[in-house]
Amino acid sequence: MSAGRRDDSRVMHLLVTGAGGYVGRELCRRFLDDGITVTAATRRDAALRDLPAGDNLRHAVFDMAEPWPDLPAVDGVIHAGAQSRPDGPAVETYMRDNVMATGRLLTWMKTSGTKRVIFLSSISVFGKIAASRVDETTPSVSAGAYGMSKHLCEMALAEASDTIASLSVRLPGVLGPGAMTPWLAKVLDAAIRGADISIFNPDQPFNNAVHVDDLAKWFGAAMRRDMAGADMLVLGAGGRTTVHEAVETLIGRAGSSSTVRVEPSDRASFSIDCTKAAGIYGYAPMDIDDMLRRFVSENSSPDAHVA
Repeated sequence: MSAGRRDDSRVMHLLVTGAGGYVGRELCRRFLDDGITVTAATRRDAALRDLPAGDNLRHAVFDMAEPWPDLPAVDGVIHAGAQSRPDGPAVETYMRDNVMATGRLLTWMKTSGTKRVIFLSSISVFGKIAASRVDETTPSVSAGAYGMSKHLCEMALAEASDTIASLSVRLPGVLGPGAMTPWLAKVLDAAIRGADISIFNPDQPFNNAVHVDDLAKWFGAAMRRDMAGADMLVLGAGGRTTVHEAVETLIGRAGSSSTVRVEPSDRASFSIDCTKAAGIYGYAPMDIDDMLRRFVSENSSPDAHVA
């Protein structure tokens, strides 16, 4: 995929799938703030009730795994729609809501003439990670149903690369205001409650998070570049800390009395190498320590909700 600059000063129009989920909704919010026109695709009509109304927001309500309705032509797609419940639905559900839905997306893109898509994949594609440092060459070993469904979506995008340019980004936990599911969000929730926090491999390097603001900024810039073929990237925070230091930062910034317990574990810990994303695609995320401090300030006010 080329990273050349497009000469395009028009107002950009993006389709965001999965706009009813946390990441999709927060991306929509930031795209709208940046003056980008957004068609937000959700499964339920009420899913966008907290987004600001305006002429540059359009809402499409449909099930992505079913035949798609007629949608307006767009400059590109941010494909965030997926089944990703942590308790793990049946494999059939992952196949329908992730793989089949991506197939429907590709059919619509070919029919509508839409040529560019960024796919929000997952670090779960790697499965059981034994390496201490993960990059695009890290092998996938024994991935679960969710990770395998994301991998199949990546493969479908690669097969369509003669007509559709795609960039698949394998993400760790995504942080931001109101983030609830990443491990760091659960650590912060425990810290706010003053609960004990258990960790393992405390001294291992750690940058396993991205902030939704960094994603929105970078996605917008990527959509303004020339794109061709299919590519895959891993993303994480800038800089490095350790597992223990990351947890202590959250505890300290939250003014918490939580105690950290180091538990024995045979699970490997790893950090994320973003060299390819930075060198070829201009990915410049905030430093992990800055991200953690910001995450606390976004979510530890009386009105914030982290769970």
